[in-house]
Amino acid sequence: MVVGWVAGLAVVLGIAGGAGEVCADTTWVSGRVAGEWTREGNPYIVVDSTWVAEGDTLRVGPSVKVIFSEETGLSIWGVLEGNGREEDSIAIRVTEGTSHWKGIKYYGVGETVWKYLKAICPDTVFAFAERYSARFWNTTLDAYRPLAGDSRYGIRNCNLFISQCQMRSRSHWVTSGGALSATRSTFDFSLDESDEPGFWSDAATFSMVRCTVIGRLGARQLFADSCRILQTPHGRRIGVGFNSGRITTSYVQGGVSASSLYGQDMILISNNIIEGSLGLLGLANVYGCEIGDILDLYSCRTVVVRNSVINGSLRIFRADTVIVDSCRIGPGTVSAAFASEISIMRSVLVGKIGAVAYDQNEHALFDHNTIIRYADSTYWGTPANQQIHWSNNIFINNSPSRSVFSGPSLPAEFNYNCVWGFDYAGGSPNGRRFELEEFDTTNLIANPMIQWEENMPLLMFNSPCIDRGSPTSPLDPDGTRSDIG
Repeated sequence: MVVGWVAGLAVVLGIAGGAGEVCADTTWVSGRVAGEWTREGNPYIVVDSTWVAEGDTLRVGPSVKVIFSEETGLSIWGVLEGNGREEDSIAIRVTEGTSHWKGIKYYGVGETVWKYLKAICPDTVFAFAERYSARFWNTTLDAYRPLAGDSRYGIRNCNLFISQCQMRSRSHWVTSGGALSATRSTFDFSLDESDEPGFWSDAATFSMVRCTVIGRLGARQLFADSCRILQTPHGRRIGVGFNSGRITTSYVQGGVSASSLYGQDMILISNNIIEGSLGLLGLANVYGCEIGDILDLYSCRTVVVRNSVINGSLRIFRADTVIVDSCRIGPGTVSAAFASEISIMRSVLVGKIGAVAYDQNEHALFDHNTIIRYADSTYWGTPANQQIHWSNNIFINNSPSRSVFSGPSLPAEFNYNCVWGFDYAGGSPNGRRFELEEFDTTNLIANPMIQWEENMPLLMFNSPCIDRGSPTSPLDPDGTRSDIG
């Protein structure tokens, strides 16, 4: 099966306690090996059980080609490392027709370093015992699983450093404990046909800078900056999931889910484009993001959302404190149920299914917003005996709905707002109807005179909302009284 590599007369060469059979251009390898493999011995063909014993070192140099036969591998109790060069990389392959090999397995506790390596193999390329450390620079690993643990439980408590590498995998990775640090690298799971291709961890820390993941990315603790998380060609948009950490200046083709287990670790989501939903649980700060679907806040301790675009709905359920400031939300629904403190300020709310609905909230504030309603039959509810404050908002109706509010009463505090396009202030289907004139006299029933620039409403110079906001609101940047909206 490897006869084609043989040329010339064979001689026997001792290799640090083991043996290799060297031909003019072939080195047959088996047994205990150590020392250095150089290009002069190319190719190195592993034909039987091979190992680096404890206390021994084997170094693989530039341009070395290592070929493994069927069912062979390399077991490391000592030290094995590879040091290729940009123009002279190391190559690891299997013989033609090989469907299974045992990979390179590291035992004990130690550290290995590989530079400029290209390995294209079935099964697993590198397998590490618990608490092992490995560093890879400018390496390409293409296998069923490029990196794995030495058991079915995956990579356990290992520290992996990956820089400027290409990792192509046909199966997901699982890690537990330890840390993964990656820079300018690609993790490609596009050939994995499972429902959730990708890699994740229940206890490890992932730190990734300028990386691309084609598949799912999940970690207990994640720090991702300037990354791209993409869907596989045949998979669904999976996205990112983590318990604590941050994701910044990144693009996620799917959604993001972040849940602080104990509500103490801060979740930071900033300056990202997220095509799917963003789901948060715990303590979170979101700013400068574009979210393609729903922002879902469930049982959150405190969440602050600033300067973001939500191209869908905002759902709040059982949250302690939620602050939404200077955002654009919709077309979609803004809803809040069983939440304690909600403040939505200086934002644009566009309702397609509904605009603002709430139920059993202790305190809610809607201040200096522009609310565009496109709903046919939904409404803004006004539950009795709840502290809902509406001030300095513009309400524009672009739907058949005729009432601003629906319910047994008008909100207790509705001041310095501008209402346009509605026939009535409110009323329930079988109860009393409230006229617009029943609003507080600080409110305007007038066309707000707005113009749109890049999906943002701006007041025209002759708008009646200019300098008509609440006198208690902060002054505008030019020192004048605040505007409505």
